[in-house]
Amino acid sequence: MTADISNAFVQTDIDQSGEKNIMKIRVELVDILIEVSPAIYSDYVVQEKGQSVLYVQMLKALYGKMVSSLLYYKKLSKDIVSIGLTHLAWAILSMHIHLFSYWNVG
Repeated sequence: MTADISNAFVQTDIDQSGEKNIMKIRVELVDILIEVSPAIYSDYVVQEKGQSVLYVQMLKALYGKMVSSLLYYKKLSKDIVSIGLTHLAWAILSMHIHLFSYWNVG
């Protein structure tokens, strides 16, 4: 058994006080963004090796970034504790879910 939380990472804020998380958007996606909203994006597009590039600062976690899983785990843990479960209860619940999924495969 597995569980999937829809859009888990995009629900997770990135701390803006520390190191900046920058994403590089290239070529076709840049063209789409300019077509959809030229007033917002056009001034920020640069050319690198003849290709359109846009650098954006990430405000939310993004699937595929190593830090995203850690950020989401911290958010989920905080939310679990805020509804009254202790860290120990959360750990026990996680262990039971893992054992249940291990023994009920196939």
